[in-house]
Amino acid sequence: MYSEINTKEIKIEEKNWLQEKKVLLARLAEAEETLQAIRNGEIDALVIWGKDGDQIFTLKGAEHPYRLFVEEMNQGAVTLTTEGTILYCNHRFADMLGISLEYIIGNSFFPFVKPDDLPLLKTVLEQSSQECCKVELSLQTRNGSLRSCELALNPILIEHLKMICLVATDLTSYKQVEEQLKASLYEKEALLKEVHHRVKNNLQIISSLLKLQSHSVQEPKTLALFRESQNRVKSMALIHEKLYQTKNLSRIDFAEYIQSLVTHLFRTYRVGLNNVNLTVKAIDVWLSMDQAIPCGLLVNELISNSLKYAFPTIEPPLEKGEIKIVLEVVVKEQNWFSLLVEDNGIGLPLEVDPYHSNSFGMVLVRTLVEQLDGQMEFSNNTPQGVSFKFSFKLQNKR
Repeated sequence: MYSEINTKEIKIEEKNWLQEKKVLLARLAEAEETLQAIRNGEIDALVIWGKDGDQIFTLKGAEHPYRLFVEEMNQGAVTLTTEGTILYCNHRFADMLGISLEYIIGNSFFPFVKPDDLPLLKTVLEQSSQECCKVELSLQTRNGSLRSCELALNPILIEHLKMICLVATDLTSYKQVEEQLKASLYEKEALLKEVHHRVKNNLQIISSLLKLQSHSVQEPKTLALFRESQNRVKSMALIHEKLYQTKNLSRIDFAEYIQSLVTHLFRTYRVGLNNVNLTVKAIDVWLSMDQAIPCGLLVNELISNSLKYAFPTIEPPLEKGEIKIVLEVVVKEQNWFSLLVEDNGIGLPLEVDPYHSNSFGMVLVRTLVEQLDGQMEFSNNTPQGVSFKFSFKLQNKR
């Protein structure tokens, strides 16, 4: 008996649940139809039931706040047909052109565009009927002047008709500032080039004065000092020459610089490649002037020493010296580089310690390494050559 009553109750609950489900599905279908009708512009008003009773919301009445918003925009707003006829524009767009609204609405958009930009506009209009587009072009004002503008075009549907919503952002002031900045940058680049050119010329004058002064000196050691000073000045002048010749006025291609510097040193010490073979392996890296000058002076100092002292017994063509310069990455993630300069000459005397030597050359080398905030490794394989390796971190671009 109890089992029969329980079964009846379950059937009644199941029937009620199915009825509620049917009602909910009907309401859901009705809501979906209403939303679709709103999207298609088929409904002018909605009656919403609530605790305060039925309320009527007219969708066309919602145009008023949106119209106020559009009129207060800083950008020009235009509604176009797909053929380019202006159906509506706000006062900001009229102000941009310097033309009254009555002379704009109902006319084609094309006469207000710079003639050279018309093909571009027509192409974008075709695209914007299917998707959102942006384009930068010039609009013609009433007095004939041009306004650089960015146009954003979006397709819209109004009462089953395809339209285009266009928003015009005036870029004229930005373009003027951009041109002023370009002109200012050009002037500064020209000035900086002139500075590099004059510094190079002044360094060359110093080098020439040293050479002229050396003519009055007979003592070989003193003559050698003059030549070394000339080469140091030349290594710095060459950096300013490279900076003057390139578009990048703050950094130089160090691989190219090394090749030019070493070629100059071989010529200065009258060493031919038939006597000493030169190998330069340098990755493509651009050094700032703050790093290029100490690196250049290091190369100058060590190559000069090799050319002067490393190969006293070389007799070509049976024998040939070797000088190697290698610039490579040590730790790529941290921008650490190494500069290796080595030769296969007679090496340094065993009593010479580059880490503590008081000779001018070694003191200069240590000072330059400190300037680079780097590290120095030294290997003396007498009589099989000497090797200097410097590690330093590439300065970030500023």
